[in-house]
Amino acid sequence: MCDRQCPACGSGKHAEIYGLSGFRVVCLRCGALLANRRDGEAAPTSLRSEADVAAWVAEGSGVLEGADARDPRHDVMFGHNRWPLGMLAC
Repeated sequence: MCDRQCPACGSGKHAEIYGLSGFRVVCLRCGALLANRRDGEAAPTSLRSEADVAAWVAEGSGVLEGADARDPRHDVMFGHNRWPLGMLAC
């Protein structure tokens, strides 16, 4: 498991969740979504091309600002998006 800290509550405990729509890292103390990676297999069927699916995956993947892993290699799969803390939907 990667070494990251929740910017909302300061906890270092989190869970990695693999599901049908992708992969996410969630804070075990406050439930904040720390990182998200969409799975292209879960893309809406209205997306016709592989480029559209790739764009959809990239748009919904990223890391909560301040929740970056200490080792940057652990965040490569989440892409370059960084969402501000104010966007938390708890």
